[in-house]
Amino acid sequence: MAWSPNERWLASCSIDNTIIIWDVQSFPNMVTTLRGHSGLVKGVAWDPLGKFLASQSDDRSVKMWKTSDWSCSITITEPFKGCGGTTHILRLSWSPDGLYLVSAHAMNGGGPTARIIEREGWKCDKDFVGHRKAVTCVRFHDTVLTRQASNADRKLQYCCMAMGSRDRSLSVWMTALNRPLVVIHDLFSDSILDLSWGPAKCILMACSGDGTVACLQFSESELGTPVSDEEKVSVVKGV
Repeated sequence: MAWSPNERWLASCSIDNTIIIWDVQSFPNMVTTLRGHSGLVKGVAWDPLGKFLASQSDDRSVKMWKTSDWSCSITITEPFKGCGGTTHILRLSWSPDGLYLVSAHAMNGGGPTARIIEREGWKCDKDFVGHRKAVTCVRFHDTVLTRQASNADRKLQYCCMAMGSRDRSLSVWMTALNRPLVVIHDLFSDSILDLSWGPAKCILMACSGDGTVACLQFSESELGTPVSDEEKVSVVKGV
């Protein structure tokens, strides 16, 4: 399930191949049921600008649904054609600035990746590489971060993202870096199923199919300083 940015709607996806949009103001009334996937729908993510809902399915596709009329704007299949097997979850995630959607369980050259789908033109020619098995879940930190650029008088603005995989490892990435900030191997004894960033104190929670939950504590010097709410709004509106 996923809450819309304005908390007006709640989206739920199901093994019946559909997505239901619930009207939170008159729950349990339904706004609509989105049909179009031919396989189990295992992940949904709202565009922070509120214009799209993204869904990912076992049918090896990601769909973008327009919130203006709930029609399917585009179906993306190319990054997922070589994906074999299945995963318990397909957690995809939008960057907090609205510029990128990152999917789970994509392939590139026979290796597992998390594919970056750009908002502009829905281009998908970049990815995050490094896990040995399928990426099951992706989760962006919910705000834009900043830090002082080395050898410069300016500050870098970037997004931070965590990835979990069937290889039992977790990685944390910054859009300002070419390599992961950290990779933790064999964090669990089974696949990582989901991730969530805490609202404060740079906390990342991860849960696994082995029945355990891990709490990872980062420092602000490691992740960066969150921009103010006003700065975040201006960044998102500039997309």
